[in-house]
Amino acid sequence: MDIQWVIIILTGIAVAVKLVHSLYKLFFVKKDSSCCGRCPGCAVSKKHLSTDL
Repeated sequence: MDIQWVIIILTGIAVAVKLVHSLYKLFFVKKDSSCCGRCPGCAVSKKHLSTDL
């Protein structure tokens, strides 16, 4: 019975750490939003490049 409690507690700690890490990434990590407009194949890229110059 004691081994079961240890496994449950360790699983709970692992889930809590993963949850806190996910929340930290959600609220405090700045995302790079420049995923579009970098390839030369679309009109958005050409329009973006002409306004940057």
